[in-house]
Amino acid sequence: MHRVGFVRYNSFSDVGSDLSFTLALLNSDGDGVVLTNIYSREETRTYGKAVRKFVPQQGASKEEQSAIAMARAGAAG
Repeated sequence: MHRVGFVRYNSFSDVGSDLSFTLALLNSDGDGVVLTNIYSREETRTYGKAVRKFVPQQGASKEEQSAIAMARAGAAG
């Protein structure tokens, strides 16, 4: 079973439309990856972090934690 969590948000006050996002792609054991794309007027950055047993293996933002929680619950936002 695949689990997906998706969160859109506004990273910076001068950029509208919730163009940044975090996507958690996990299997039923909670192993997988969380991908974060941060959009600003000057640049876009993408980060990938490993997830094991629903726990990110590197520090996680609140948006990344939220996407992992959504995936764990079996919901997609």
